[in-house]
Amino acid sequence: MKQFQVIIEAPDEFNAAGIIGNPKAINWVAGATILSVAEVQPQPFEQQWTKVEAGQATGGSEKSLINKNKDWKPKQFKYLPNERYSYYIRIVSGKGTGQMRLILNNEKHRIIPMATWTIRPDKTSGYNIIQRDHSIM
Repeated sequence: MKQFQVIIEAPDEFNAAGIIGNPKAINWVAGATILSVAEVQPQPFEQQWTKVEAGQATGGSEKSLINKNKDWKPKQFKYLPNERYSYYIRIVSGKGTGQMRLILNNEKHRIIPMATWTIRPDKTSGYNIIQRDHSIM
């Protein structure tokens, strides 16, 4: 499967980068502009990613995943440009399985992805939060 590095400019005046399959299949955050798309060689998953935690959603919307059983520190997973690490959320079971999104920000009980969900998560959605090391690519 081909992979692409996509760099976008988002409305909050920052750039974001991510590795994805098909850039045309993603619903980017409102107002985002794609700055560049480049095909990259896939790296072994284990070298780039570390699972931070797993959980079960209690709800969700097109723009968020909610877990009322978590008490995350606000901005704990916030995307910061030019940092070595960024956080992603991957739906691993239930509704929306297989989707993975860069985390833009979080609140106490809510994860806000950079791009909207194609299939909205719900209480059947199990997820992993994973950390990406950008120094390995």
